[in-house]
Amino acid sequence: MKRTIVFLIVLCILFGCTKTVKKHYNTGELHSIYQTKNNVADGFYKEYYKSGKLKIEANFKSGKITGIKREYYENGNIKWEAKYVDGNKNGFQNAYFENGQLEYKSSNKDNMQNGRDTTYYYNGRIKSTCEFNNNEVIGEFKEYLINGNLKRYFVKENNKIVFYENYNEDGKLIDFFRHVFFTPLNDTSIYFGDKFFSKIKILGPVNDRKITIVYKILDENKKLILSDSKVLGKGKNEETLFLTPQKTFYINYEIYDGYKTVAITKTTMKKVSVIKLKK
Repeated sequence: MKRTIVFLIVLCILFGCTKTVKKHYNTGELHSIYQTKNNVADGFYKEYYKSGKLKIEANFKSGKITGIKREYYENGNIKWEAKYVDGNKNGFQNAYFENGQLEYKSSNKDNMQNGRDTTYYYNGRIKSTCEFNNNEVIGEFKEYLINGNLKRYFVKENNKIVFYENYNEDGKLIDFFRHVFFTPLNDTSIYFGDKFFSKIKILGPVNDRKITIVYKILDENKKLILSDSKVLGKGKNEETLFLTPQKTFYINYEIYDGYKTVAITKTTMKKVSVIKLKK
């Protein structure tokens, strides 16, 4: 018997002792039960409601969560779940309404939201969809009303909203914004002497409506370089190239809904700096 006890003590010293710890509410009900090794969480962890129903379950390794962590409603349905690797969220993450209906689903990489994200209403209809990159929305974001109609739509590029549309419950457009890009061309195989070369890129609409863009390009002295207008339909983009003798120029533009009927944006004047091409 003594040899057995000594042997167990040696094993604990060499490999660490696993203990099961229990904690209770002030009123006596079991609060949690978990395992430790050398006083560090290692093994299963379970937490309970006062009613005795399971509230949280997870697994630890050397003090860090590993595998699937789940939280439960008191009725037994899953409330939230996520996959962990070495203490960090890596993989799927889902949340649920109390009736068991999915509330949202997403994915993580190193504790940051990455990939497709979809949220839902209590009745199962989609509430919003988007893509994440390191906790930032990228590309398209769509939000819907509970009746299924589109409520809000926007596009992000380089962490900036370049386009958005807002709708009322009847599906009528009530607000609109479209950004005009100014992109300097950096192609040393094309030579223009002392001239500066720039490019304007205009995003076309994403729905079946048409827009008209009316714009003027002016030099530093506000002298007209060129003026034009374009009618853009669904999914069509427009690029305009031009030369200017100065490093900076101005663009004055308006955007109209349809064929130059109702102005969507006020007259906008922007100053732009471009890169001079080297010979």
